[in-house]
Formats: sequence, C-alpha cells, structure tokens
Amino acid sequence: MTTAPHASRTYPLDNLTYDLLTIIQEKSQALEAYDKYQHDAGSDETIGQLFQQIRQQDEQAIGQLVQHLARRLSQSSGASSPSSDQSSGTVLSEEETLTGHVLGEESASSDLDTASGTPA
Repeated sequence: MTTAPHASRTYPLDNLTYDLLTIIQEKSQALEAYDKYQHDAGSDETIGQLFQQIRQQDEQAIGQLVQHLARRLSQSSGASSPSSDQSSGTVLSEEETLTGHVLGEESASSDLDTASGTPA
C-alpha cells in the first residue's frame, strides 16, 4: 500500500501500478477502434496497412505492459502461486490470468471504476 505524502489515506495500488493498468485498458480499447478504422479505410490499402501496423505495435506494447504489471503485482504481494481458472479447472500463470482478465473480455474496462480503481 502507498500513502500519499500530503494525505493520511492509503491506496491499494501505487501510482505506477495504476498507470500500467490504465494504459493497458486504454490500449485494449484502441485495438477495437483500429479494427473499425481499418474497415473504414476500405479500398485505401495504404491507410488500412497503417492502421494494421499501429494496431500490431499496440498489441506488442500491451504484451510488454502486462509483463511489467505481473512483475510488479507479484513483487508487491509476494505471491508466486499460479491462479486457478474456476470454469475450466486449468491452472494459469499470473500473466495469463492478467491477460485473460484485462484483454480477453470485451467488457473488461466496464468492470473497473477507473476513478477509484475499484470494481464497478
């Protein structure tokens, strides 16, 4: 937990971890937008390819961000045990769990109140 220097409130996430979550969420939303933009480009292959290239760059950035987020969360919690996927009974790594929850669901961004960082 982090305590702000000028306030007595504590927060469950430090600023950098929250920033990583926010960027992952924003870039994940952008991936959907790029698909629409690429469709809108229609027969303009140059612009369509540009949108595809930007989308791929964001996908790579999301992957890196998720790795750093997983590292930060495992360091802060000291947890190194894998998570269990209740629906399939399979065991997921921490990164797979984060990826599934952040990137695998279209409505993942609506499940988090971005102002408070708490479930909606």
